[in-house]
Amino acid sequence: MIAVVLIGSLIMVDHARRGAETRFRQVHRLAHAVIFDYQDAIAGLPGSTPVRARLVQDALGYLEKLSAEANTPDLEREIVEGYTRISKVQGDSYGSNLGDTAGSLASIHRAIAASQHLLGADQTPASLKAAADAFSVQASLFFSSGKLEAAAADYRTALDLRNRAAKPSPGDIENALALADIDTHLGDLDGATGLQNLGRSRQAAVMYGQADAILTSLQQRFPANLEVTRQRFEVLLQRSEAIASLVVRFRHLHPFRQRQRQMSETITTTRYYIVSSGFFDFDIRKHRFAESGTRMSKSIHQVSHNLHKSCVSRLWLR
Repeated sequence: MIAVVLIGSLIMVDHARRGAETRFRQVHRLAHAVIFDYQDAIAGLPGSTPVRARLVQDALGYLEKLSAEANTPDLEREIVEGYTRISKVQGDSYGSNLGDTAGSLASIHRAIAASQHLLGADQTPASLKAAADAFSVQASLFFSSGKLEAAAADYRTALDLRNRAAKPSPGDIENALALADIDTHLGDLDGATGLQNLGRSRQAAVMYGQADAILTSLQQRFPANLEVTRQRFEVLLQRSEAIASLVVRFRHLHPFRQRQRQMSETITTTRYYIVSSGFFDFDIRKHRFAESGTRMSKSIHQVSHNLHKSCVSRLWLR
């Protein structure tokens, strides 16, 4: 009789455990959708800001509870990714956000703290990339608030983490694109035209060149990948601007500066109409414009190369 009662109790406990696990998975899926899917779905809707703010608060509550219960690398990584995503929604200057800079910084600080705990136990590429994203977002927040040296340090940390993630899987195109993106942000930080920067135009050109090298390799391996073509096109424009700004002194200063100014204005106007206006995206949707985008990228690359040779042979560079 006692044995029957014990067996029955064990069955009930196991049933309750399974039920709890099922409910956890259901809540987990819903929370994941709130954090990663719903925000993007409603971001462009008129009057959606109060709803997005409420979703952020609900997501933060979930992440706080999950942080107290997480006991596996997968859950800890989700905490990092969740806080990083929420931080971007709250105040990422590179996308649609709620304008809550203080909240964004608080969330990304939690993401970085969680990433450091995660990396203490797990060094898989997935964990390294999650930590890299957290440092990249914090760097962007520092950049937009004028803390340029702090931003540079975080971007370099993100770059190191992404490079470590690339070693076991060098063919990971998503990671390669992220590496090029970080190099581009470092170039912006060093000397982007029209942005507060560290005044290092030559280093900016170097960082844009590194991004271009990654994207050129990807373009050769994945010629049909339109995101690679678009990103390389943008990097070449930025690199051309950086090289043009390297002019410091020249014997016949006035005509060269006039030529440089015309070059910069042409590049800026081209970027505005083709990248910012979405024309290039329209081209991508039509597919046939991939070739025209590639040809334009090659043309800008040649202009950049020629201007660089002119600078090296006729100017003192910073």
